[in-house]
Parts: sequence; structure tokens; C-alpha cells
Amino acid sequence: MMKKGFLAGAGVMIVLFALMSYFRDSVKNEKEVEKKLDTTLYATVYHERRYQNLKALLKQKKKKMWFTEPAVSFGFGETIKKIRTKLLYQQKKSGDKILLITSTAPQEGRTTLAVNLALALAQDSKKVLLIEGDLREGSLREYLGLAPSDVKNWGSCAADVESLRSAVHYSEELGFSVMVNDERIQRSTEVISSESMGQFLEQMKKEMDLILIDSPHVKGRSDAEAWARRSEMSLLVVRQNRVLTKYLNDAIDMLEDRNSRLIGCILNDIPGRGGILNLGGYEYGYGYGYGYGYGYGRYGKYGKYGKYGRYGKHHSENEREETEKK
Repeated sequence: MMKKGFLAGAGVMIVLFALMSYFRDSVKNEKEVEKKLDTTLYATVYHERRYQNLKALLKQKKKKMWFTEPAVSFGFGETIKKIRTKLLYQQKKSGDKILLITSTAPQEGRTTLAVNLALALAQDSKKVLLIEGDLREGSLREYLGLAPSDVKNWGSCAADVESLRSAVHYSEELGFSVMVNDERIQRSTEVISSESMGQFLEQMKKEMDLILIDSPHVKGRSDAEAWARRSEMSLLVVRQNRVLTKYLNDAIDMLEDRNSRLIGCILNDIPGRGGILNLGGYEYGYGYGYGYGYGYGRYGKYGKYGKYGRYGKHHSENEREETEKK
């Protein structure tokens, strides 16, 4: 009786949580972006199936959530490269160089996106500067695997332009320049809004092809607003079914009211088949036939030779015989 009662209670709780998640006013898929948010969908990043194993490796500091790592799927890497292509195309038309990457709340994936985008741009022979925008809870140096002795904390070097330039560290391994900060800066908003920081960014615009700012989250933080005034364009990372729509739209309004031009949102961690990506309405599928072909083609998942196709493993023997007779 106790076992049955426990199972029944667990089943009821699962159903309740599922209903709460379903009716929660958040963004759950691509279609809801256009309906609920006051911006456009820039790209969709699908959930990594091997992410659970990857999390254990991340704790051991052996692997990172980079598209260049073997443990990361091919589809994730292709998504990052497509974002890079789209960004460079827009930048060519606008001439903007300072890109703010932020989110409404923590743990939505903005640092992962910023680092991977910097890596992809560096692979395309672009001069990139990645700035850690969070001067209160910095973690970028550790995430990038840089030794403390190799870098300076730029938050304490903001007195003048030359001091800021001395904090720029070029990594041969990464292929791009980075500014990190491990110290907790009390008056971080004043540092970001300082005259020396503005002059420094203007100088870097002449030397770099793109400047990426890994900004702190918007909700409850004034630093993101200060960075929005410094940037020329921005991307909002939105993790699936995490933040209420009203808070997302508040963040969008803040970004659009400042100098930053919001170019869209990145919908992150969407459940889906491995290797599927969507970029502004264009879908690219990778089939599961015999290792080649695309989603619905002759050799794709639903094609003649795919998983569910005429010769797929889910096609029963009787159905195959009937098909052959026909």
C-alpha cells in the first residue's frame, strides 16, 4: 500500500508540474517568440543530448562547452557558425563593431554563446576582443582556462586608457583577445560608464573587427544598462521556459531604449533532435539513415532508406513484404 501510494503521489506531482510548466507564461518554442516577445528570433540553439556527461567533465575542468570540443555535437557547431555568418553580414551593412550579449536572468547561456561566437569569428580570421562585463561575479578566466599570472583584472585598471590596454590579453590557443576580471568591483557601473572606458572602446574599434561584451544579466542589475549605452548592437539570450514573458519584454525595452540596437534573441536549450538547427526560420536537418542525407530526403530519417522509411529498422517485416508485393 505504501509503494502504491508513493507511486500514485509521484504520478500526480509529475502531472501537476507538467501542467504548471505548460501554462507558465514563458517562451517554450520558436513560434512563441514572435507572439510573446517584442523582438525577432535571431537563432535557435538546440539542447545538447550529451550535455549531462559534459557537465561532469566541466566540473573536472577537462572539457568545455565549446563547439571545437569533440564531445560537443556537430549540430551545435553548425549553429554557432550560422550565427557568425548572419552577424558578419549584418555588420557589413551597418558598420557596427561593439556587440552586447546578455540575458534577462542568470544561467541562460550568454557566456557560452559569447565564447563560442568569439571562437567562430577567430576561425574566420577576424580580430576579436571578448570583454568580461560582469565586474561583480567574474568567472570568464576560469572558464577559458587562463592562468591568473597571465592576465590582469581589467576592473582595477580602468583609471586611464593605457591601463585598460595593458589588461588586453591575446591567447594563442584561443585565437582572440580577452579582458577578464576576478576581483569584485564595488562601483562597477561607474567603471563601465567612465570616460576612460569610452575612449578605450573607441580605440579598440579601430584595431578590432568585433568587440564582444559578455554582459551580466539584466534583471536586478544596473551594469547591463550601462553596457547597453556603450554597445552598438545587442543579442538577448533566452533560455527555453525559464523566465516569464513580462521580464523578457522588460529586458527588450531596456535594450531598445539605450544606444544598443537589439538585433534579436537567441532561443537557447530547445529540446529537439540532435543536429537540428534553426536560424531565423531556415531549418537544416541531418538525417539518421545510413549516416548521410538529410531529414526528409531519400536517405534521411523519414526517407526511403531512413529510420522510419521503406528499409528502416522501424518498418515491420509484414509491411515490407506488402510494400514489395505492391
